[in-house]
Amino acid sequence: MSTVLLTPSLAGLVTGVPLSARLPDTAVSMLAGGLPVAAVSSAPAGDVAAELRESLGAVVAAVAEAGRMRERPLWAIATDSIANRLLALGRALGDVPRATALAAPLAAAVGAPLPVPRYVDVGGARFTRRASCCLLYRVPHEPMCTSCPRRPPAERHVLLEDAAGRF
Repeated sequence: MSTVLLTPSLAGLVTGVPLSARLPDTAVSMLAGGLPVAAVSSAPAGDVAAELRESLGAVVAAVAEAGRMRERPLWAIATDSIANRLLALGRALGDVPRATALAAPLAAAVGAPLPVPRYVDVGGARFTRRASCCLLYRVPHEPMCTSCPRRPPAERHVLLEDAAGRF
């Protein structure tokens, strides 16, 4: 959900067309079964960082309460979503360094408890150096993600080198 929710405001940031990150200005499209697939913003942005802080704070609090979990891991997921979305937008626009350079200043402006997004360059490609684990590997028959922070660093590096050929 966080990647979909963040896309309009981050795309606006990268393209120079600031779009609101406020929840009331954002419409999310869902597939049958409730899977979010796209979002649009209906208003220009004011202060994108302040709007993200407010929206992420509300979503993190709601998800933490519904899932009976701590908020801190959800903030880590949010930072990885920001990093991944900026990386994807950079790849789409052909300027990964410019798009990903926005991550740290944006996170600093949003403020704690949002961790600063991180990247690692491997085999000529940039990847998000994740702060969160999605725990998908705990689902039967699901593998651990290539970039999972729970993998040993050397193993993760080899897997990212292999993936670098696709970018």
